Amino acid sequence: MNSFITKKIVSHQTVPETLRNARFDKEDELIDIARKIKIQEHYLAALEDGAYEKIPGDIYARQWLKAYGQYLNLDTRWLIKEYEREKGVQMQFLDFKKYNQEKKHWLFWLTPKTIKIVGLAIITIAFASYLGMEIRNILQPPMLVINNPTNNLITEEGVVSIEGQTDIEIEITINNEIILADQNGVFSKEIYLSPGINTLEIVATKKHGRANKQIINIFRHTVQADINSATISYTIGSLGSPNN
Repeated sequence: MNSFITKKIVSHQTVPETLRNARFDKEDELIDIARKIKIQEHYLAALEDGAYEKIPGDIYARQWLKAYGQYLNLDTRWLIKEYEREKGVQMQFLDFKKYNQEKKHWLFWLTPKTIKIVGLAIITIAFASYLGMEIRNILQPPMLVINNPTNNLITEEGVVSIEGQTDIEIEITINNEIILADQNGVFSKEIYLSPGINTLEIVATKKHGRANKQIINIFRHTVQADINSATISYTIGSLGSPNN
């Protein structure tokens, strides 16, 4: 005959209450039970107190509940099922409590004085950033891009179009002659070329004196210059001939 009889559990009792009442009925001490079922006493106390957060994990909690329940002749399936339900409720409560604590913490710091200090700090940082950008814009030379012509260009044309772009409100000069740019900083100017090398100095200058300068060299090659050069060479050659 089986001497192991499972005790009927009162449905309105929690897992901790059920464990404690069953142990009191057996008149056993936790330290003695811990030694018999080989579970540390403080873990059994955590189960009886409902302090499930002190248990290393759900796997251990289920195993220890089963071992403790069997020792106390309790329905272990009910214990484990009720433990899972109670722990779920407990975790929801702890999460809600943590949320309220964090909310109170922020509300504690969110005073009119704090709001004023934070607002002043934001304004100060924004002003410092703006001031830094303005100083950088003042100290940094303006953009200057020459799209046409390329440097060291060789051409037979007598006129070349200088085309480029700079920042807005920048003064542009080509060989000290002021050139007007449009609202987007785009500029163009036709320059007459002399035979030979033409050096163009293109300068973009800010109001505060910072400038960006580029030098463009253009060589104008002419047919007439070649004819004159050939004629001079022929004449010099003829004068030096011993037959004359």
